Amino acid sequence: MVKINSFFHLLYNDLIKGVIQRYKYYLLALLFFSFVCFELGMRTNNSQCSIFDFVLKFFVGNEPFDINSNEKIDIPIIWIMFHSILSLIVGFYVSDDIKKSASALIIRVQSKRIWWSSKFVWCIFSVLVYYIVFIFTVILFCLIFGNLSIVTNTDITEKFFKIDISLIKDTDTILVFFIIPMISSIAISVFQVVLGLIIKPIYSFMLIVTIMVCSSFYSNPFLLFNFSMISRYNYFSSKSNITLQNGVVISICLIVISYILGMIVIKRKDII
Repeated sequence: MVKINSFFHLLYNDLIKGVIQRYKYYLLALLFFSFVCFELGMRTNNSQCSIFDFVLKFFVGNEPFDINSNEKIDIPIIWIMFHSILSLIVGFYVSDDIKKSASALIIRVQSKRIWWSSKFVWCIFSVLVYYIVFIFTVILFCLIFGNLSIVTNTDITEKFFKIDISLIKDTDTILVFFIIPMISSIAISVFQVVLGLIIKPIYSFMLIVTIMVCSSFYSNPFLLFNFSMISRYNYFSSKSNITLQNGVVISICLIVISYILGMIVIKRKDII
């Protein structure tokens, strides 16, 4: 019971310092989401943009690099910005906390495991807040430029995104558009936090961005960012390994591995 109370005390402290007091990062995200949604709304001339139409603007992705193709490389700048901002949010808090108050908190609760568990949950919560801000912004601009329908506007998807959403099963749509991207983001974020315990956070951030850029060129399920690119899914290419099943399994495995690895690193790390 004492350990449970200690965990929730640490988690409360992390949520205050790691989310509420870092609200400026989420304001930055809100401004970015708003700018992108506003730009799409203006380009479509106030067409009835649905929730999924706006989400596609962020998650449609691009075609993998093909050395035999004569087409120019299309870098998904908005997609990269979406994940880069999230990486900034989760990438530096834990290392800053280690420098400031980790030793005192670990001595108080007498458990590095409880300390790491709190940071692990904080990271997951931070990703959830990020996606909540994203969804809130999308809903707001649906009210301004369209409606709250989740049915995509085929005129918009074909003209602006060159993708046929009807190929996705109706029962899978919410998974492809929201759930799997969010789960993969959680997996990548907790992995980044663990990397930040092993190497300097700035290097872990740079490594994550490198993986992100590689994902924009190559379609591979182990480049986990691919699961937030809707155009990469097997609905649009029978040869694609980007499937819902792979997304769930690989993401959950990375989450579990990251927690265990983080625990090992923290136990060996001289914090106190």
